[in-house]
Amino acid sequence: MLEEYDSKKSFPSAVAEQLKSYVYVLRDPDSKKIFYVGKGTGDRVFAHANGALQYEGQSIKNDVILSILQRGSKVETIILQHGLSDHENSELSHAHQTESAIYGLFSLLDPALDNSQFSLTNLVVPPSYREFGMKSTDELIAQYGEPAETSQIPHNSMLIKMTKTWSLGMSADDVYEFTRGWWPLSLNRASKVRYVFAIPNFVIRAVYEVQENGWRYRVRGDRDWQHDVGKNPRVGFDGVDVTARFSHLVNKSVLHEYGEGQAKRSSTKYLDDISLKELNRRNLEPWWNFRQG
Repeated sequence: MLEEYDSKKSFPSAVAEQLKSYVYVLRDPDSKKIFYVGKGTGDRVFAHANGALQYEGQSIKNDVILSILQRGSKVETIILQHGLSDHENSELSHAHQTESAIYGLFSLLDPALDNSQFSLTNLVVPPSYREFGMKSTDELIAQYGEPAETSQIPHNSMLIKMTKTWSLGMSADDVYEFTRGWWPLSLNRASKVRYVFAIPNFVIRAVYEVQENGWRYRVRGDRDWQHDVGKNPRVGFDGVDVTARFSHLVNKSVLHEYGEGQAKRSSTKYLDDISLKELNRRNLEPWWNFRQG
């Protein structure tokens, strides 16, 4: 079974760049016992298991890894804290990051944070924990760059990148509100779009199906409607959340759909193809815009 272990597991370069320095643990997937805590950059978190076969018997840590591999299992690699730096007087200081890393470790050992070995009295989660705190390596790869299979995105879709208003932990209602509008679009062209993908930082976070005749101009009472006074009104949509229908695409990156320059900086992108453009030229509706009763 040992030769079946994937000794080449690594972070994509874009992910490694985002992680910077980090604190990590290795855990037995069966007993759930943490057997090693370390700090590193790049692929350091994978290096122990990747090198275990070469250094059998040189340390207890390697013996534990080999035992896991011999059972046909794989070492669990978990990042407790990433984004470590030498910022001073900020939430990214080593003091804050270390506090967050310890908090993450205790949370991993006991989600209730209350047992015979420790009982935390923290009333507030460490300031950098929610953004940079404990996540599995798979979650981080998804968060920072695993590419979406865009052939599974309907071609009557639009990508909307509301990065400026995005924050981790943002409520579903806020994600919808800041995705639905308001954008400098052609109402005629936008009206042919049925699905809207919210992609802050080029990562799919939510998907909405536009209601029948749901594309419209911004009017009095909509968010920031005053900005349209004396100007061409911006466009938005009324829709329903259908993220569950596209769960296989959530937290995947669509960065590969963008080129450089202005296209990459644009907040909106149509997913047109040759057949859709031809239908538009002939003033015909694409079949996927028909709704069943």
